[in-house]
Amino acid sequence: IWHKPLHFAVSSNLLQLLLALGPIMIGFGVYAAAIFHALGDLGSSLSGSFISPMLVAGQLIFFLGIAFLGAGWLSRRSGRGVLTRLGLGSISWATLGWASATTVLLLVVNYLLEFVGQHLGLINLTSEAAKTQTLLQTFSSLPLQIFLAASASLGEEIFFRGLLQPKFGIILTTLAFTLMHIQYNWFGMLIVLTIGLGLAYVRQRRDTTTTILAHFAYDLIGIILIGL
Repeated sequence: IWHKPLHFAVSSNLLQLLLALGPIMIGFGVYAAAIFHALGDLGSSLSGSFISPMLVAGQLIFFLGIAFLGAGWLSRRSGRGVLTRLGLGSISWATLGWASATTVLLLVVNYLLEFVGQHLGLINLTSEAAKTQTLLQTFSSLPLQIFLAASASLGEEIFFRGLLQPKFGIILTTLAFTLMHIQYNWFGMLIVLTIGLGLAYVRQRRDTTTTILAHFAYDLIGIILIGL
């Protein structure tokens, strides 16, 4: 029996990932980078918001559509089979415990990285917070903030950790997840990479449902703190 060499398998997976996600990564990345560049140029004089609830809802539908169709919905798998393939299960006390612990750990890691980055001059937290606050000014009420956090966690976790990670592995999937956030500078992307690796590990040990809850709590706390 002939077995493909490991380097061939990795190269093949990488090529498939690039072909499948390349246009998506580039499109979202350029869009996000253009937004933050405009924010940097216009500064506090900018009165509009680039992100609306409709845009967030559209991105959620887009990610979920690709994830469910990619997992075999309407083709080779039943509804239950698709949920199993995507790692979506019921919420138990163990799920809530893992999600809570993961959220706390991610927040601590984020704080430590930002603390180090700020003191080493690698990131300007005041400037980055101001840009993000301007970008998210449409989501000033708590219901909209919950909607934003829920949309990001559901779409990104089901697509990246649910659909892609079982096929492409932790490293390639996390790199793709990081490239979705190229609106940040290199240090900000390092933080995203670290958070992504943490969520990927939890997905491997538990399921996508757990990472959705942890991602949701992490994002919601961050959004609320930025608005204070």
